[in-house]
Amino acid sequence: MRDITILHDLLHFQCPNLHQKRLNSLMLAVKSLLDGQQLSLTELGRNIAGTIAAKHNLNRIDRLLAIRSL
Repeated sequence: MRDITILHDLLHFQCPNLHQKRLNSLMLAVKSLLDGQQLSLTELGRNIAGTIAAKHNLNRIDRLLAIRSL
């Protein structure tokens, strides 16, 4: 998606200290929100595209939301 790429590039430029893995997880959460159109921990985790089990995606979103500096 072009909009995700634009947002990724903008954040990468504006926040150079943001770790690449965190940025990728944030972009994954944004894409999940755009696809699922519901903002909750479980829905973000469930709407992540891929072959990984929903449990692991929920943990990934949970760890992302636990970062206070974001």
